[in-house]
Amino acid sequence: MLLQVVLTQPRVSIAAGRYLLETNYTKELLEEFIAAGSVSTVITQSAMLASLPDSVLANKESLILLDGADWSKALLATGTLPEYTAQAVGPESVAYLTMTSGSTGKPKAVVNTHLGATVCFWGRFEMFPYAAGEREGLNVFYAWECLRANLKGETCVVIPDRLIFDPPQLLEFIHKQRITRLMVTPSLLASILEFPDVDHRHLMEHMRWWILEGEVVTMNVVNKFKQAAGDLGVRLMNAFSSWESLDIGYADLTNPDFAASNSISKFAPCGSAMPECQVYILDDNLNFCKVEQPGNVWVSGPMLFNGYLNDPVKTADKLKPNPYAGYQADPRLGGPTYKHAAQMYVTGDRGRIRADRQLEVMGRADSTVKIRAFKVSLMMVETTINEFDEVAIAAVNPVLNAETKKPEHLVAYIQAKGDTPADKEFVLAVHDKLKEKLPDYAVPGYWVPMKEMPYKKGESRKLDRKGLAPPTEKHRISPSGSANADGGKAETPESLGKANKMASVLTDAFMTALSIDSIAATDNFFEVGGHSLLAAKLVGELSSLGKSQSPPLWIVSKKLLAGLAQHPALSMWCPVCAVADAF
Repeated sequence: MLLQVVLTQPRVSIAAGRYLLETNYTKELLEEFIAAGSVSTVITQSAMLASLPDSVLANKESLILLDGADWSKALLATGTLPEYTAQAVGPESVAYLTMTSGSTGKPKAVVNTHLGATVCFWGRFEMFPYAAGEREGLNVFYAWECLRANLKGETCVVIPDRLIFDPPQLLEFIHKQRITRLMVTPSLLASILEFPDVDHRHLMEHMRWWILEGEVVTMNVVNKFKQAAGDLGVRLMNAFSSWESLDIGYADLTNPDFAASNSISKFAPCGSAMPECQVYILDDNLNFCKVEQPGNVWVSGPMLFNGYLNDPVKTADKLKPNPYAGYQADPRLGGPTYKHAAQMYVTGDRGRIRADRQLEVMGRADSTVKIRAFKVSLMMVETTINEFDEVAIAAVNPVLNAETKKPEHLVAYIQAKGDTPADKEFVLAVHDKLKEKLPDYAVPGYWVPMKEMPYKKGESRKLDRKGLAPPTEKHRISPSGSANADGGKAETPESLGKANKMASVLTDAFMTALSIDSIAATDNFFEVGGHSLLAAKLVGELSSLGKSQSPPLWIVSKKLLAGLAQHPALSMWCPVCAVADAF
C-alpha cells in the first residue's frame, strides 16, 4: 500500500495518529491537507517525491523514504516520535484521521475514534459475516477498509489503480485472485456490467459480495447486476456511510424480501440503521419528516467522529446537541430501542423513510456533489476561480444528466474584472490556470462568460443561482479552443488528415463515447467531458473493432486524440484500424 499512498504523522499527541494522502492530489491540495492535519513527518518512497509540494521537500528532516538507507533510524532522528511508553487506550481515544473537504472547500482532518471504528467493523461482521477463506479486494476507502478482512483473519488483496477502471482486466484480476468481496462505486459497477463482450457470469462465479458505496444507487444498476449474476448466488450490498460517521446502514439488494418492494422508487434503499445508531430525517427546523417525506439526513450514535482536527468552528457547525437525546430509537427504522446519543451529525444528504420502513438516500443537500464518484465541493472550485486576479466573480453549478438527474459535469459562470472582455481567450486562460490548481475531475467542462451575474431582489442581493441559464454544447471547452464559450464549433481532426482511416475510426469512437458531434485532434479526452468510466466505454467502442482490448492507461497517457492515433502499438491492438489505414 505504501507504493500507492503517502503516509503521514500528525504533529499532535494522539494514539495511532496516522493518515494517508492520495498521490492523485495536486501539490497545492497536498500542501493544504498536510497543513490541515498538522503533519510533522511524511513517510513515502523516492518514486513519489515529484508529487510532493516544495514545502515538504525543503524540510528534509521530516521526510522519510522507505526505500532509503536506514529509514528507521532517520525516522527516530526526526525527534517527532516520543519514547515509547505504554498508554491506556479507551473507546474515545483517536484511532486514525481521514481527510475530506466539504462545503467550505477547505481540507479537514476527521478525527475517528476506536469506538466508532469498532462499531463500524463489528456491525458489518455481524450482519454480513466472513466465511472461512474469503479474499477481499481493496481499492477505495483505504483508511478503514484495509483493516476489515485482516481483523477477521481473512486475506485483503490490493487492486492496482491501473486496473480499477478497465472492466475486462479488473474482472480477470478478480477471477485470478479469487476475490470474494469487493467494494466499488455504483457508477463503476454500471461500467463493468455494460462493457461489451465480457463473460460477467464466468468471471464472477466465485464471488460472494459486491458492496456499493460512495454514491446514490439506482434500481437500474441493481437490475443490471441481477441480470448479469443470474443464479450464481452472489449478493449486492448497498452501504451508506460518511467520513464523519463511518458505516450507518446496509441493505442486501438481492434479498428476496427486498425484491418484493423494489418498485417503490428509482433509488435503492440503504436498509435500517446499525444497532445503537440512529438516523433522523428532519426538516430545516429539526422536526421529524413524515414517512416518505424527503428531508435532511442526520445521524447519531457511537460511530460519530470526535470533530475536525484544530477546527472547533467547523466541528460545532456539523456536530449539534441532539434534541432527541434520551428518547427511544425511531421505531420506523426497526431494530433494538437504544437510547439516543447526546450529539448528532448532519450528513449533507437528502433522504426519506420509505413506506417499507427502509432508509433511502436521494442525493446531496449542500454544495458538495459527487462527480463520477469523486466528492467535489462547488464552493472549493468557485473559491479557487474567484482568487484569480482577472475574475470579478464566478459561480459553479453541477450539470445534471438528462436521464438520471445526477451531477455529470460542472459548469463555471465567470465575469471578468474591469474592462477585460469575457471572450474565448479569457475563458481559456482561466480554465488553464484552474487546471494547475485542481484535479481533472474538479475542473468544469462547461464555461459561460457573463457580462453580469443575476442577483436575488431585495436587501440580501445574494447570487441567484437559479437565474443562471443551463449551459449548451457551445459552452463545452477544450484546450484547443475549438469547442469554446463564444459558440465556435470543433472541427474533425484535419491535422491527422481526412484520408487517414485510422484517425477516422478513432474520431468516431471518441465522439460516440463522449456523446458529442465533433472533436479536434488536439482535444484532451478528459477536458471535453471524458472521465475514467467513459474511458472504459471508449475502450469498449474500440475493442468492438478489433480482436483485442486496449488498456485505458493508453488513453490516460495519450490524452490527446492525435497522441492516441500515433501510438506505436495501435496496429497490433486494433487490426481494423491498421487495415483501414493501409487503404
